[in-house]
Amino acid sequence: MGKKSFYLISGLFLVIGGVLPWMAETGVDSSGRTPDRGKIIIEDRMISAELKNMPLGLVLRQVEKQGNTWTRGDERIFKEKVNVSFKYLSLEEGLDRILSSVDYRLVFNKGRVFAGVVIAGRSKPGRSKAGERSVTDEKRLHANDS
Repeated sequence: MGKKSFYLISGLFLVIGGVLPWMAETGVDSSGRTPDRGKIIIEDRMISAELKNMPLGLVLRQVEKQGNTWTRGDERIFKEKVNVSFKYLSLEEGLDRILSSVDYRLVFNKGRVFAGVVIAGRSKPGRSKAGERSVTDEKRLHANDS
């Protein structure tokens, strides 16, 4: 076996070793579906969701993929379970419902289009999030990255 074959096989094992545990943890099957946990559909910046005990991390990955957005923050919270059901809400309103149990900030790009979410932590019990919303522009958020 040559060096190239060795590296190719080693890389394949690394990918399989990283993907399969993630799939088992999140409940994603090989087709990308989440059996018995629900679904998310995003079309034209509108979101519909039917979620039952779905891990927040998996929900956010689907939102990232379908909505062309990003998520940053405390990954320990991504194991929280989400239970929501709604149809045809704006992406921002849908995320308000999905993220009702965590502290978060919505981030918008220069054109005031929703770009991503920053997860800050868990909400305090009994704390109402109604009407509470922080908007940050993407340029300001990444100003300290360099």
